[in-house]
Amino acid sequence: MPSLSLRLQAALEAAGPCDLLADVCCDHALLALAAVERGVAQRAVAVELRAPPLQQARRSLAESGLSARVLLLRARGLSALRRAEVVIVAGIGGDLAGELLTEAAQAGARRVVVQPNRHGREVRLAARGAGFHLEAERVIEEDRRLHLLLNFARCDGRDPAYGRAADELELFLGPLLLGSEAEADQRFVRDEEQRLRKLSAHQPELAALARALEDRRGAHRSSTEDR
Repeated sequence: MPSLSLRLQAALEAAGPCDLLADVCCDHALLALAAVERGVAQRAVAVELRAPPLQQARRSLAESGLSARVLLLRARGLSALRRAEVVIVAGIGGDLAGELLTEAAQAGARRVVVQPNRHGREVRLAARGAGFHLEAERVIEEDRRLHLLLNFARCDGRDPAYGRAADELELFLGPLLLGSEAEADQRFVRDEEQRLRKLSAHQPELAALARALEDRRGAHRSSTEDR
């Protein structure tokens, strides 16, 4: 079986052990196959809408000898599943990932791991609306690219990862990334800050958020100087 990329390996590690894992928008189903082969999941469902990658997934499944424990489905999202204990969504836009978080909640998922290609804010916002708390967020560097990885768990009440107000700056940049000292995390936040400044020049609704960022940076500089 082909080895997993660093970002997919990190996503699988974040999923943790489970009985049933759903790999949504699975492409070639490498995550689902690896999860069962490595004992992370007892069973797995790999869901993909596009025909070409699903054909490759069928070939990989046939070669793996895991056909009794891995089910391939051609479907959009989680609509074809009655339940899913743990869900992984990797390598898609955050807007679609946000929709899938809502579907994951409806399927009774207790954990969801999301590796969005963009729109981290939309993923965090959708998770809050679906009743998932942000347990961890980190950045994986692979081939000079930075990949965001978000871990969510189904919980009641206020999400402690955010401040009382869960302001837009936390949603845009990531409440846990903002406090991280890991080099890749800090680089990712700086890149997102630059993106925010550029976007605010053309999107007036982001101007207040850009000002909040400058205020935060100014407060941080003052705090550092006081030390």
